[in-house]
Amino acid sequence: MSDETTGLLGIYVIVVTAYFLPTIVAVARRHRQVWPIAIIDVFLGWTFIGWVVALAMAASHTAPAGATPPPAFGPPVTPETPTSTRPPPFAPKPSAEEEAVEALKQLKGLREEELITEEEYRDKRRAILDRL
Repeated sequence: MSDETTGLLGIYVIVVTAYFLPTIVAVARRHRQVWPIAIIDVFLGWTFIGWVVALAMAASHTAPAGATPPPAFGPPVTPETPTSTRPPPFAPKPSAEEEAVEALKQLKGLREEELITEEEYRDKRRAILDRL
């Protein structure tokens, strides 16, 4: 082979690899949508937009094919974490008294940091206490 043929073959390999990069990434990441990505890449890859869409799909985070999806709420369940010790999917809503205590603590902190005046503190404290 001549040097010119070798150079052209090298350029061809680089161009083909770049063209199929979204499919290569999807296969390497064991993406669950390998076939749709490959089809978009093959048929629409020549339009730069199709290639970018295929690459974005390949780079998106999804579980590999056959993996169980993570739970909708709470921490992921692992073999080391028994499901019976999982926390509830949401925290109970605090009572009005708890909310008022927390608001008064924040208000007191603002006053101590001199971010509000004594008069503003008294007015807001009265408004919080009146809500109870």
